[in-house]
Amino acid sequence: MVIVGGSLAGHHAAACLRGLGFDGSLVVLGDERHRPYDRYPLSKGFLTGETQRRELDVAGEVPDVVRRLGARATGVDLAGRAVVVEDGNGSSSTDWSSLQGPTARRGLGGPGPGRLGAADPRGRHQAPGPLRAPARRVVVVGGGLIGAEVAATAVEHGHHTTIVDPSDVPTGRTLGRAVAEHLLTLHRAAGIDVRPRTRVRDLETSGRLVRGVTLDDGTRLPADLVVMATGTQPNVEWLDGSGLRLADGLDCRATLHAVGSDRVVGAGDVFRAPHPLLGGESVRMEHWASTRRQAALAAENMLGGPASARPLTELPEFGTTIHGARIRAVGFPQLADRGRVVWAPSRTEPRWCDSFADRPRSRPSR
Repeated sequence: MVIVGGSLAGHHAAACLRGLGFDGSLVVLGDERHRPYDRYPLSKGFLTGETQRRELDVAGEVPDVVRRLGARATGVDLAGRAVVVEDGNGSSSTDWSSLQGPTARRGLGGPGPGRLGAADPRGRHQAPGPLRAPARRVVVVGGGLIGAEVAATAVEHGHHTTIVDPSDVPTGRTLGRAVAEHLLTLHRAAGIDVRPRTRVRDLETSGRLVRGVTLDDGTRLPADLVVMATGTQPNVEWLDGSGLRLADGLDCRATLHAVGSDRVVGAGDVFRAPHPLLGGESVRMEHWASTRRQAALAAENMLGGPASARPLTELPEFGTTIHGARIRAVGFPQLADRGRVVWAPSRTEPRWCDSFADRPRSRPSR
């Protein structure tokens, strides 16, 4: 069996397969040259140098697994049950199964991560501690959850910080409007310059250094560090022409089996599947806790086959701390019918924020 993707989902799927008694050949392909690592600290302690690379490693060894690091899947032959793999030794093929992580979404025509002063908070390849330097001008492109974490970390360490985001209320798609509006208030109270309904048009560089960004309204923001937090896109290009259905990821049934082949399952950021809370609408769930459970279900259903497979019914959940405020979300807060912030008697800080859905319902049509 082959697991395509050597990150969190792939690691836990391999561990679950062995735990469930699978004793056949098990190969994990990963296009990165690192062992599996935890991405959560990348938008916090890793940026400040408080968390070192070695601390990111996912704990636990999986017995009798062949890990091929720096091996990129470039195609698949479903009938021949083989994955085409490219590594430093050229292309080869190997018998197959399923999973692969995302790549960072590129939102600018200019240089991306890897250029000095441009960072991708999802990548371990960046140098640790870019926010450890004296006060700098930091522009965070994208105000979603990761962008919010990065910006809060930056301003907490004395950096002049700006968030640029195209939405009316950044994080609204993840946290729901009520909580997102409160987080926007916390951003501004901390001194972050938040620019909603705005996009970055260009990245200004000088040699290998970032000098600033130009917004779509012509405004120029000087910057010593630009952090790209524009989200991810599923890494499924290698499945083009395979006969599997691709639609913002690998399209799967509720059991995580791919539409088009019962020999393929998906887990992690790469797939989308129908969820009962959304009236059967397919959705991607890109959170750490969800990934572990999806990997376990994918492993179970791959071994058991479609006849005994269990559907995905878990509620997505995630948590974080931003500006000292602990946030935990369960379900799909962005679909709440109503929301509110409950204040402590002093009104200096909220006791909690919550959102409510009166009934399961589909997303509004776009």
